Amino acid sequence: MSEMIRSLFAEGGALRVRAILAFVIGAVYAYLAITGEIPSEDIKEVTLLVIAFYFFTRAK
Repeated sequence: MSEMIRSLFAEGGALRVRAILAFVIGAVYAYLAITGEIPSEDIKEVTLLVIAFYFFTRAK
């Protein structure tokens, strides 16, 4: 069990700061899209930027 917890916080783990930020930003933009607060074009651009940042920083 402790090994699983350590792996979540290890390099590339799901609970690293950049992973949490990517998930939170994605969730906020999804919520704003569903409620109609921001246009879908803006959502697409920001979501692609967040995903690209997340995966390119993980590739290092």
